Amino acid sequence: QVYVTLEQSSVPPSFENVIFSKNIIGSNPEIQAVELSADDNDLKGSFEISFVNQMYKARIYCDDSAADFSTKLRSLPSIGNVDVEKTITNVGVVWLITFQSNVGDIESIKHHGLVDLHGTNVSLEIKEYVRGKRAPQHITVSDLAGGIPYVTRVSVINKAGAGELTIVNQIAGNGIIPLSQAAYSVPGQPKVTAQSFSNSQIEIKFDAPPANGSPIDLYKIEWTSSSDFGAPKTIKISISCGSGEMIGTFRLLHGKSSSLISSSTVPINIRASGQELSSALVMIPYIWNATAINTLWDESTMEWVVEFNQDVDDIGTFNLDVTNVHSKDGNLSISAEIDTLSGPLKPDNYGYGYLFDNTQTCGSTYIGESSALQYVSFSIDIESGPVTEGSYQLMLDQEVTECISYNASARDIEIALQGLNNVVGVNVVVSKASRGSQFPYQYKIMFVGEYAYGEWPALRVPTQTFGSEVCKPFVGGVNHKVNIIPVKNEMSCSRGATKTQVITVDSLTSPGGTFNVHYNGNSIASVPLAVSAVELRNKIKMIGDFDYIAVSKTQQTDVTHGTSWVIQSAVAETSSGDFYVNDHQTTGVNAKINVYPMLNITTFAEQNDISGDFRIYLGGEVTPPISHRATQGKILQELHRLVGVGKATMLSPSDHINRLSAVELEVLIDDSLIISTRKIIAVIGDVTNIIAQGDKITIGSCENLMIDSIDFEEFQSLSGAGYLYDTKYPSSSETAAARKLGYTLIGLHVDRFPILTSSFTNDCLQNNTVSATVKVGSFVKSKVALAGLVSIAEKWSVVNATLGSPNISLFPADDVSSIAPGTALVIEGADYTVDAINDDCGVGCIKLTSNFGGGTVQNANRNVKVYPKNGIKAYTTADLTSAVSPSDIVYIGVDTFYVQAVTTSTLLLTGKISEDSVGSYIYIDGCGVEHNIIMKAYTADLDTFNIVPESNWRGTGSRIFISRSGGSPSLQYLIGNPSEIQALTFRDPLAFIGNVFTLTFGEFTTENIDWPVDDGDVAARDIQDALMPLHSVKGNVQVVVSSYTKFEYVFLITFWGSFSMEGIPEITSTIYQTGAVAKIYHETIRDGIANGYYSSLYTALQEANDDGSKGKYMVRVTARNKKGYGTPSELNMASTAPIGKLPGPPRSVMLGRYYSSSDLHLDYRPPQNDGGAKITKYRIEWDSSPSFIASNIKYGSDEIAIQHEEQEIVLSCHSPCYGIFILSWGGMVSDRLSVGITADEMEVEIAKLVGVYDIGAVPVKVTKKAYGFGSKWLLTFFNVYGNIGEVEANGHFLYGGDPVIRVDEIIAGNADIYPGDYTYEVQTVYIRKAPGFDSPVTGSFTLAFEDEITPTIGVDASADDMKRALEILTTIHTVNVQHHMRSDQIAWVITFTHLVHENRQGAGDIGLIRVFSSSLFEPSVTRIGVFENVKGTQPMTYKINGLSQGIAYYCRVSAYNALGYGLFSATSAATPRGHPDPPLSAHASIPLDSGKSLKVVWTPVENDGGSAIAGYELEWYSKESILEVQKITTSSTDGISEVQIVRTSAEKQGITGFFTLTFNGETTEPIDHDAPADGMNSVESKLKRLSTIGDVSVDRYLSKVPIHNELFTINTGEHILQRMGAIDLTAALSISDIIFIGEEVHDIAAVTVSTVTLNDTYNGPPANGAIIYKWAYGYEWVVTFTSHVGKQSLLVGSPSESWAGSNPTINIFRIREGLQPLSGTLQLSFGGEKTEPLPYNADKTAMKDALESLKGIGEVIVTRYDNSNGHNYFVTFLTELGNIELMSVDYSQLTGPNAKARVATIEDGQLPSNFGRKSIGSSLINEYTIRDLQNGTPYYIRIRARNSEGLGGYTTAMPALLAPKEQPSTPSNVQMFNLDDDSIMITWQAPENDGGSPVNRYLIQWDTDEEFSNASSPNFHKELFLTTKD
Repeated sequence: QVYVTLEQSSVPPSFENVIFSKNIIGSNPEIQAVELSADDNDLKGSFEISFVNQMYKARIYCDDSAADFSTKLRSLPSIGNVDVEKTITNVGVVWLITFQSNVGDIESIKHHGLVDLHGTNVSLEIKEYVRGKRAPQHITVSDLAGGIPYVTRVSVINKAGAGELTIVNQIAGNGIIPLSQAAYSVPGQPKVTAQSFSNSQIEIKFDAPPANGSPIDLYKIEWTSSSDFGAPKTIKISISCGSGEMIGTFRLLHGKSSSLISSSTVPINIRASGQELSSALVMIPYIWNATAINTLWDESTMEWVVEFNQDVDDIGTFNLDVTNVHSKDGNLSISAEIDTLSGPLKPDNYGYGYLFDNTQTCGSTYIGESSALQYVSFSIDIESGPVTEGSYQLMLDQEVTECISYNASARDIEIALQGLNNVVGVNVVVSKASRGSQFPYQYKIMFVGEYAYGEWPALRVPTQTFGSEVCKPFVGGVNHKVNIIPVKNEMSCSRGATKTQVITVDSLTSPGGTFNVHYNGNSIASVPLAVSAVELRNKIKMIGDFDYIAVSKTQQTDVTHGTSWVIQSAVAETSSGDFYVNDHQTTGVNAKINVYPMLNITTFAEQNDISGDFRIYLGGEVTPPISHRATQGKILQELHRLVGVGKATMLSPSDHINRLSAVELEVLIDDSLIISTRKIIAVIGDVTNIIAQGDKITIGSCENLMIDSIDFEEFQSLSGAGYLYDTKYPSSSETAAARKLGYTLIGLHVDRFPILTSSFTNDCLQNNTVSATVKVGSFVKSKVALAGLVSIAEKWSVVNATLGSPNISLFPADDVSSIAPGTALVIEGADYTVDAINDDCGVGCIKLTSNFGGGTVQNANRNVKVYPKNGIKAYTTADLTSAVSPSDIVYIGVDTFYVQAVTTSTLLLTGKISEDSVGSYIYIDGCGVEHNIIMKAYTADLDTFNIVPESNWRGTGSRIFISRSGGSPSLQYLIGNPSEIQALTFRDPLAFIGNVFTLTFGEFTTENIDWPVDDGDVAARDIQDALMPLHSVKGNVQVVVSSYTKFEYVFLITFWGSFSMEGIPEITSTIYQTGAVAKIYHETIRDGIANGYYSSLYTALQEANDDGSKGKYMVRVTARNKKGYGTPSELNMASTAPIGKLPGPPRSVMLGRYYSSSDLHLDYRPPQNDGGAKITKYRIEWDSSPSFIASNIKYGSDEIAIQHEEQEIVLSCHSPCYGIFILSWGGMVSDRLSVGITADEMEVEIAKLVGVYDIGAVPVKVTKKAYGFGSKWLLTFFNVYGNIGEVEANGHFLYGGDPVIRVDEIIAGNADIYPGDYTYEVQTVYIRKAPGFDSPVTGSFTLAFEDEITPTIGVDASADDMKRALEILTTIHTVNVQHHMRSDQIAWVITFTHLVHENRQGAGDIGLIRVFSSSLFEPSVTRIGVFENVKGTQPMTYKINGLSQGIAYYCRVSAYNALGYGLFSATSAATPRGHPDPPLSAHASIPLDSGKSLKVVWTPVENDGGSAIAGYELEWYSKESILEVQKITTSSTDGISEVQIVRTSAEKQGITGFFTLTFNGETTEPIDHDAPADGMNSVESKLKRLSTIGDVSVDRYLSKVPIHNELFTINTGEHILQRMGAIDLTAALSISDIIFIGEEVHDIAAVTVSTVTLNDTYNGPPANGAIIYKWAYGYEWVVTFTSHVGKQSLLVGSPSESWAGSNPTINIFRIREGLQPLSGTLQLSFGGEKTEPLPYNADKTAMKDALESLKGIGEVIVTRYDNSNGHNYFVTFLTELGNIELMSVDYSQLTGPNAKARVATIEDGQLPSNFGRKSIGSSLINEYTIRDLQNGTPYYIRIRARNSEGLGGYTTAMPALLAPKEQPSTPSNVQMFNLDDDSIMITWQAPENDGGSPVNRYLIQWDTDEEFSNASSPNFHKELFLTTKD
């Protein structure tokens, strides 16, 4: 009987709630019969019987009773209880024996002959009467809850009843093990979809299958180019005996008995069915998919065939244990065999990868006890010398290799390991051993596939053969040691990875204002700069459907004021957008807000014992080893050395500042240790991988020192630190260590102010010592989460509090009594102490010892929480008593606490609480470091970021976690990476005369290969066939001919398959040739780099072809849990794309970042997936309908495409011309080119110049056409992107037909096709010798950039040397440098990746590097110069113009690659809007009711600017104001001046007359043919008279022309030139001719056919094949434009009066293009709002439009004037009156020497007299009465409309001046006098109040009636009009 119940932790099972109970029946006992007979029934005597063991016998007599028989049987061993029945027959007797205790099919009892039996024909037989049947001893309990542990008990029932339950013995520790068991099985079958991702990648997605009771720990992803996954391993198990029926049980043993990890099945009945055998097999660990069938079943033989479907690899060795199998007839001879019938057969191009499901370890690399990746290194005592001989063995699971040499190659190790069983494949990478090892190499060993018996066990080295016994003893060194470190990589995560982006604020002053956040078309407006992490997280949740979002707030380390918010969000789809920020309302000097990706490196350990190094892999590059305790500065230093990184910076701890720490070093300090005036300290050992130049260092009390230099040095006892160790501290342990390990010398300089002036003792209070502790740099300690969650809630909240008062009242009031005086509280992050409780301030009131410093709270109108600082109770969901102890530091949220006490469910803490924490993680010290790296400028693919530990990495349970920025979706896997493509270019001018070559890949070299011929197809096959057998080629290669000519072949080599290495090494070559001119060039066209989210090893799938026969793959996914692997998914077929696939949708589309009433700025980012082909353009659509209807009148579209540079070489000749010309570009010079050069030949020459000749792609396309007697070659550049420098042409060697050659830029290239995209500035510093001067280039030079000068640079400087020299300059942060060298040319190609002052990427067309000084050997024939290869650009912006205001526009974007346009992006919408127009008209009038009011009425606004009118603004004043005028100034020091040459020449001496020069439409007076450079009647003076020219300086030289078709030799100190060719020199030269050799000028004394004799000695360098020039009978005037900025128009020369001579010519050449010093953009701010970025040279209209787009500015007048190197903009404010705020300018994106911009007030605005203002808050009001004005004072009235964009322009009410008026008061002192009989005189005085206007008439009335009834009648009134005279 079986009972099952739930297990309860730590409690014996009670079985009170039995879940399952069942009686198992079905057994029957074995019955055997002993039959004894005789024919005559005359039996007598006895016989012997035995059971199993024949040594033990029982004698049976013929007359024995049943009881006697039973007693005798029970005496036999192992027979157990039996029942015997006796039956008498007519011929004898039968005993029936029933077995009671032995169950099942029992072995037959045997007799031992008839010797002692008597009778007639005696017969004795023993028969099986009833075969015994064993009841089932197993049962399956179904429908249990998976993963929950259950306990069971069993009892046996017989006739006597039930026996004792097994639980009794189990509780006592005996019996069945395990006591309990969880119900689980292998996981279910995943459902998978697969699709093409690119031409070398396939993307798969799958659903999580049922875990079936045990959590899934990983998914295995497999792929193959075969139609299935090969044939599984199939074995046949055979067990047989010679005779009789077999019975008993057997076991299958998996693995060798000697193995450490062998295992076996449970006993299997010999009669087991196939299903029973399968069930037993899958109970073995690591066997989870086996199918067995019976193929033979008879009494003496059993056979089963077993198929193992679980893996394509071998499942290991099986053996049979048949000890318990025997024959019933007693035959003990058992034969057992296991034969392999087939497999496993691995499919073609098989590959696999894993996705790990453990969220605690996923994304990490760690040291494990077992792994497929293992590092092997060796060491000895360092003083004992290097190892020079010896060998050892490696052991894998008790199996050892052959002896391996101490200096074995990678291949040697592979061969040795592959000789072991179960090692089907292994890849080994060898590298130089670390310093101090004294062995030559260390090894990285990667086992291929899965180990048959579980995880790959750690290799071991048998000590008995380590340099001894069967292996060779080691020679050299003592105490030889080996270190083997298994490293497990669990970087790929099935649950995906979060996307990490950082919003950063950079500012020179404290920033303020707000910013907007945009995500996938949604926005958050007006986020304050003070926003907390929690507040920002809550806001972001509203604009995206995030599965997970977390925000932390921290500081940057590289800016004065830098705040950052780190945003981690769950990625649902790979196409999810990026966050985008609009900072146009952010304030602060040069304040910018950007969004950057972030990378993270975090190390953990269980103990504080991490040691060793790691390397950073990024974009195909790798750093040197970096120490585990490297400073942040060191991490950044190594990143900045990578070509793919322009600018990176670190974040400080996002939450807990006490995690910020410094590296502590023990150093030698001595004031006498000075090198080159620099203070030096010494550290024992090499610490160059720990600290970096620029790190801060604290010595004693000096905290502001900075490391200036770091150099490791072997111990030198005669000087420097070694001398001090040896002489001052000879017996110290430090000196002994320094002798062994050397030391690092650290040079110091003072940062910011001179605190170290004389000595460490005086200035830093640090005595000289051999061991002082100093602190260097900074790093952040890591933290690790504890189990469970924790919650802390507020204790009280504030009900009432007043700023500046000590009294506050709290809720709940009845709990306030628990607060004692002296209690420390935390309120809004501030500390307070309680002074008294209820101190006359009411119930629930406390009095603080200091005044409340927060904002006032009234009736809990703000949620202000109050926390205790001590005794904080935190509730935990897990028991942390074993994890933390009192005084430990813990981290919860953003707060840091100290533990006071810990219980099983609570923590008692002390510390500051900033906010409630409910269900939060709790962290402790992770015993490691954390580096959060913001990537501000980069070209590398950040998805390739990876960290690989070195072989010396150690640490208890140590792990290295990394996170990347892009994120990855859950349950997705990307198979493959972009395939590596390399180009081989074969070049032989002698047209391939039998050369052969070899290629080397990794450590292995091919056999000889014949040089390409014909179309190259044979050579392509030969190269492919030669490479494929190389052991280093783990995958496949494909070789095709890219192009070929007679002299050149270009082959493209594509690497596909799995190569088990991080990257593909570049192929190298060796030529075995008959001549010395053949060359092979190597170039990597595309780096194949693994995507770190899925694998760190290179895998690329085969590219599909057009007919679909290639590139097809079958994929499957299998889930694994504790039980093992489940059933693989159904096979899915997917294909790579032939050349890629359509790109994905563009991301982060945002419309309206900047806007006006007629335009909207558009932002978007490239797709997550480019489809495997370069994106070359974008399609933008906009419409007023979200349906984007093309016929809609508001619909519009545009394409933004890469524009290829086009240049034209123009050769013009008046008649046929001859000779050669030379082209140059980027410091490189072409061969001599004939005037008849073809387009194809020109393509080759241009490709050589621009450095893309050897890449196997089409670098430039040339077309040629006739141009009179000359030609034009149109050059279109395809593989050099951007606005590239113009090719330079030298036509000195042309002659005949007045030849002139020039290069024109037809179309400037542009590679920026999405907003924010920019092109790096690229410049070349070059040095080259004049042809024919062959001595090596030696010497040095210095360079200057933006007025800073480099240290001295040698001509032999490497790329790294040049990089270091330039990055020393404070104006340059990072550059990348490539070094090119030919025999006579040296070039450093410099890419500017980041300038120091940039706080947003893209510096624009920056100034040229200048050669500041040079000291070169043979300077007269050696030229050093700088060439601008590619002009840098500002971040691209895109604006949709011509829109209708007030209409919502929708916009979407699609990307284009070679296959076409991909999906459209998400839609973004915005509305064009701007300031409203003023009212059309306004009328002012005087109300009747007051003499101090004016009434104004205006008409509605017709144009509301696209936003509804919200109201109006009225302004009035009595006198025009003084308007505010501000000046915006951009400036810098000088740039590069334009230089042009005016050249005259003739065929013979004798030019006469005059010529003129024209510049920008103005022409000079006639200039004499030999006019001086300066002075009276000079070229300079006549040019300066032109109003267009400005200031110039002019130098004059003789013009010259080469002696055509001839080269010369001459030695220093000689005076005879010897020709090298065959021309007749007497026809080309004459006595007295002037010739030029280098920079020397000589007169000819004599000429022969082959020599020229000089009048004086040649003192220049020796020449061999030099070009010699002669006077061209004219002059060259070198004109430098000193006052003009930038590129100038070319001067135009024209013959003038009396111009004559032998074919006289005037030509103008530009030899140096002017470059403006300023570049970049600026932004202006006013009223807390920024303009869009404006170009450095914005015109006045652009400036006006930008300012008027701000809400705080209505109308301005802008004028622009040039200053020396910039512009002055005068801004007059028309609508804003009075002394208004000063605009501010952000010039952080201005570039140039000392580039700056500033704003100054030219005239303070003044409010006009009697100024007043009124805001009308409704658009429905259109009249207003202005009251309380000055009576009689005339006023101007202006009306402005207001909408959401601010106030618009104004309308002045008419009449323009109107005074408030009323009726005058009554005249006073009226008197009347009688003059005569018909006249009276009336007098009066003027009224006291004239009503606000001068009295201009009086009305006088008289009457005979005192009621004036006749006043209106004639003769009773008069109007008296006043004149001015009155």
